[in-house]
Amino acid sequence: MNTDYWQQQTAQEPLFPDIEWSKPQQKAQSGKLLIVGGTTHGFSAVVKAYAAATAAGAGDVKVAVPDGLKKSLPPDFADSVFLPTNPSGALSKDAQAELLAAAQWADGVLLVGDSGMNSETGILLANLLGDTDTWTTITRDAIDLLQTSAADIVKRPQTHLLMSFPQVQ
Repeated sequence: MNTDYWQQQTAQEPLFPDIEWSKPQQKAQSGKLLIVGGTTHGFSAVVKAYAAATAAGAGDVKVAVPDGLKKSLPPDFADSVFLPTNPSGALSKDAQAELLAAAQWADGVLLVGDSGMNSETGILLANLLGDTDTWTTITRDAIDLLQTSAADIVKRPQTHLLMSFPQVQ
């Protein structure tokens, strides 16, 4: 079994120790992160990821969320990208162009989940992964949403999967 793509971090040693000590000193040099996720019914993962990214020193952070969240997000999310939704409150296929433009702006994309298990959203995110080569991290239920594209995701360069052992199985 070829496992050259599999890496595991331990509590004693970080996975990429050189990154830990080479953080930029200026926020303008700290990169641009796009966090994608949420539905009109749930967006806590997006809020937590945004808070963690800004606390860790990310340069410019934007969130891409369903347009039904315009009134629900905290005021510090002023630079958000509000994407069209489908009737279930998840991201619609009509969001493709706006999501791709936002991903091309970013140095990295975090598909954080809480996106609902909507097939239209799954297709939208799979298309995003196919249309851009931006460094991407996929986590939580976004992994489950993209499981039909697993073979393509494993082969995609600059893609990191943060998953639980049940998701690996």
